Amino acid sequence: MAFNTSRIYTRDGMIPSQNDILSAIYGNSNSTEVNTNTVHGQRDALNKSSVVQACVITRCDAISNLRIWAKDDDGRKIKNATVKQDLKELNYYNEYQDFRTFNNMLEAYACVYGRGYVYKSKLIGLNKFDYYPISNHLIQPKYFQSSNKFAEKEPDYYEIDLQTGAVLRLERDEIYSFIDNDFFNHDGVRGLSRLYSLKEPISTLLSIGQMSTQLIADGGARGIISQGARDVDMITAPFLDDEQEEIHRAIKRYGGLREQLKYIVMKGVANYVPLTSKIIDMQLPELAKEATLQIGKRFGIPNAYFALEPRFKAMPEARKEFHTGTIIPEATVRYKDIVKMKGIPARDWEYYPDWSHLDFFQEALKESAIALNQALAAITPAVTAGIVSKDEARTFLEPYLE
Repeated sequence: MAFNTSRIYTRDGMIPSQNDILSAIYGNSNSTEVNTNTVHGQRDALNKSSVVQACVITRCDAISNLRIWAKDDDGRKIKNATVKQDLKELNYYNEYQDFRTFNNMLEAYACVYGRGYVYKSKLIGLNKFDYYPISNHLIQPKYFQSSNKFAEKEPDYYEIDLQTGAVLRLERDEIYSFIDNDFFNHDGVRGLSRLYSLKEPISTLLSIGQMSTQLIADGGARGIISQGARDVDMITAPFLDDEQEEIHRAIKRYGGLREQLKYIVMKGVANYVPLTSKIIDMQLPELAKEATLQIGKRFGIPNAYFALEPRFKAMPEARKEFHTGTIIPEATVRYKDIVKMKGIPARDWEYYPDWSHLDFFQEALKESAIALNQALAAITPAVTAGIVSKDEARTFLEPYLE
């Protein structure tokens, strides 16, 4: 991907260091709090949360596994020379990406950030373009008047951070913006990140992960050791302080992991009180499951995907639900935008996502064929006997023919 270097400049004449750049991109890697209202916070959530990563991968794999077909208004497939040429155009994006890999990357950016940006690089001497998805943390839409900065208004130009401190200006017609096909709008704003409302469940999962790791690796405090002081004079006696330090040194040397003290030493009446900090006592598994399901729901993923041992029949049904209720409707809109970006003119047909090659759809076709045969067997005697007409019989059969 080549840019015109004459349009590269720096903001305020200052070039940040590589450490400054990485800090801005990745944020505080040790923090369990993420701000999913910002682009960097959304990227932070993606980098840290395995659940968010799994949801994004599931969506990307599902959408990029679809094929594309041409259909007329009656739903019939169209096959001709023009369709063949269009499909050839729709399968190429740059020297590294075809339709599948391009769509996979675009979906990742769109569902995480709410919008996916594509750089249209004009090929020298040709009226053709290469298309490159650009990660959202590197691109900033710019408006000449901040009061006009609405989601419905197109930016006046874009700035691309080159991660060297330099900035590249790209004009509006050099960037194509894909809005995530999430049909939820917040205060009328389109292109809202799916992570926008997930700050609490994501932070909860990160906190539970950190807490569980510490409990497993380090354990909690194992107990309280009292030194046997029975009155004020003993409690204030200097020798107990020395004894307490000696006990601490012994515990730190022999009784802990990662040099952590495992026992709390007090001066009270001599006794020992055991402490427990079991993960199950704090309901961490239940909290993690609830947070996981909340995240999955915003990505349109059925709960069965997160079951530890889904039944053989439940998972195919969940996949079918996921595709028919989420992937197909959203991919339909996405394909129209891709056709528009590619500059393919209006045809007597449109291009739709095709999922007929997927295993669960093949099973659905088999069940439909069985239902159609049963319906035919039921209606044929009535037609033969003249009880119903052929038109009435066809009306009866229409639900099985769709």
